Amino acid sequence: MPTVQRFYKALEDQVTITPRAVVSCPNSGTLNITSTATGTTAVFTNCQTLIDINGDGRNDASQIINGSLSTTGTFANFAITLTNLTSRTTRLTNNSLVEESTFNSTFTVTTPSSTSCGGGRVPTASTLVLNGTGSTKQDTDGNGTVDIDESLNFQSLTLTVRINRVDPSVCTPLDLSVSLAGTLSITNNLDATQSFALTSPTSNPLTLALSTVAGGTNLTIGGSFSESSPCFTGSLSLNTLTPIFVPTTIFGVAVTCPTAGVLTVTGDQRGTIRYTSTGGVTIDNGSDGSIDQTFPTCTSAKICV
Repeated sequence: MPTVQRFYKALEDQVTITPRAVVSCPNSGTLNITSTATGTTAVFTNCQTLIDINGDGRNDASQIINGSLSTTGTFANFAITLTNLTSRTTRLTNNSLVEESTFNSTFTVTTPSSTSCGGGRVPTASTLVLNGTGSTKQDTDGNGTVDIDESLNFQSLTLTVRINRVDPSVCTPLDLSVSLAGTLSITNNLDATQSFALTSPTSNPLTLALSTVAGGTNLTIGGSFSESSPCFTGSLSLNTLTPIFVPTTIFGVAVTCPTAGVLTVTGDQRGTIRYTSTGGVTIDNGSDGSIDQTFPTCTSAKICV
C-alpha cells in the first residue's frame, strides 16, 4: 500500500480506535499519527517507499520522508503546517539524487460555500493563504548533476478560487475565476539571472477568469503586480482586450497554446501581446502598432517581465 494510502488508513484507524497510531512505512521507517480534539499531526521518520520513476513497472528509486505535517480545523476552514518536511528521492542503482524538497510552511484554506454534486460537496469559493519557505533540487535528465535548485518564499500569498458553474454529470467546473495577491520570491541557486520576486496588491490582484465556450475555453487576465529581477524591475498592469481562446477544456489550458486573444501591458513597460490562429504569439513593444517579435508557439515566446 502506498505511503499516502497508509497515511489516510492510519487516520481512519486513529479516529475510530485510538487518538494515536504508529504505522510502519512500506519499506522502512515509521509514520506516527496523533489526533486531538483540534487536529491531527503526522510525524515521518525515515519513512521509505520504493517507487517506479521510469514507468516500466519496476521499482528503481527510493523515496524517504522526514518531518511533520499537522492539520487543524474543519472542511470550511482548516490549516496545514509543514515543519521540516523533507522528501528525498534517490536512484537505487547508484544512490544519485532524483529530487529533494523541503518545506517549512503554513497553508490556510477557507471554503465559505459549496454545492452538492455526485453525492459529495464541491467548493464554490475557496481561499488559500501560504506563508513560509521551501526549496527543491532536481536532476531532470538523470545524468547525476542537479539542474534545478530553487528556494521559495511565500509571504501572505493569497489564492482565491471561485467556481461559478459546474457540469453536474462529472462534477467539474465549467466557469471559474482565480485571483492572486501577496508576495512570491524564487531564488535560482544555479543561475541568479532567473531569480525574481513578485508582489500583487490586494487592492488590484492578478486575476484569471476561465469560461467554457464552444470548442474550448476563454481566458481573461487582469490586475497588477510589481517585480524585482535582473530582467525587469517595476510595476505592470494587465488587461485583456479580446478573450484569449484556448481550444481545450479548462483543465488543459496550461499545456495548450491559445489561438486567439489580445492582452495589453501598461505601467513601467508597455506592450501588446496577440495570440495567432496557428498557436503563435506576436509582441508589439510599446503598443505603437508595430510587431517587434514573432514566435511560432506560445511556449517559445520569451518576454522580459
